[in-house]
Order: sequence, then structure tokens, then C-alpha cells
Amino acid sequence: MLTFDDGPGEDATPLVLDELRRLGAHGTFFLLGAEVRLKPELAREILAGGHELGLHGFAHPRYDKLAPKQARRDLELGLEVIEAETGVRPRWFRPPFGRMSEDSHAICRSLGLDIAYWSSWGLDWEETDADAIFAAVAPDLHPGAIVLLHDTARYGRRASAEPTASALPAIVECARRRGLKWVTLSEGAGEETA
Repeated sequence: MLTFDDGPGEDATPLVLDELRRLGAHGTFFLLGAEVRLKPELAREILAGGHELGLHGFAHPRYDKLAPKQARRDLELGLEVIEAETGVRPRWFRPPFGRMSEDSHAICRSLGLDIAYWSSWGLDWEETDADAIFAAVAPDLHPGAIVLLHDTARYGRRASAEPTASALPAIVECARRRGLKWVTLSEGAGEETA
């Protein structure tokens, strides 16, 4: 399952969506409420492309360092913005930096959010190229694999997420050769997406 964090961002979300459309693949996009507020049309374009919307919070905080009240506010604000702009309330949450406290976890559960991590990471948060992203992901492509990529460079250490979009054809085709199909997290869990 392809997943994308930190967007939507105009530097690469449109490129990622174009590649996924061309390749006939779907994924789950973990959106930030602050970014959706800036580019609501990109969030709606993700949804219109048959992809699933997940929550990555509102402002990309470290959920392992937030007080419970702060964590709840960030989660609620992220959900509120995404739902207001797209009409969809995300079911999945992925914490920025992959870390969260027990309190943050409990708050997610109280909000009806399921936590989603990853089993393969393209290491695409810093300057890299498409070949390196593919090389990082390919060894871990197996049934049930959840691939973490980023559809914007806004929170990374790189100028653009274009290399992520450029890596998608090799990643998608490698998985297909292994008999895998690219679906959303909810589809992979045997449920319908919104």
C-alpha cells in the first residue's frame, strides 16, 4: 500500500497524482490540516483520484512531546479542516516522525482514529534521487507492505519531492511483477474507502 505524508504540497502532490493516475495505482495520503487550509483544491483532487485521505495532524508536531490537551487540539483541528474542505473525515492517523505518547494514542482512539505506521520507507525526506528511493523501498515490497513516501518537501530536508514522483513507476512496476496490487489502507484492511 502506497502512503504519502506531509501534503498536500504544490511542489510535488500534482506530480504524484499524475503518476498514480498514469500507473493505475491508488494510495492513502496523510494530510496536514494546515496544508489543506492553504491548498484545499489539492486535497479534493487527491480524493477525486480515488485515493484515501488520512490525517497527519494539523501542524506537524511531535505527538510524543505534546501535552494531552495540545495533542487533542491539533488532532481535532486537522480533522475539522480536512472534513470541511473535502467532506471526508479521515479514519487513519499517522503521527509525524512516527512517534506518539500513550496519551496521544488514547486521544486518537477516542476520536475514532486508527493508527497507521509503515513497513517500508523510501528515505525521501532529504536530498535523494528516484533510484535511491526505489532501492530503499524495493526489498520490502511484499503482501501487506505499507510504503511511506512524501508528496511534498515542506517538512523535509530537500528542495522538492519531485524525486518521489519519479520513483513511483519503478516502485509500482516492481510490486506488480511480484503479484502485488496497489490499494488504499482501508481496501488493504478489507474495508471500503470513503
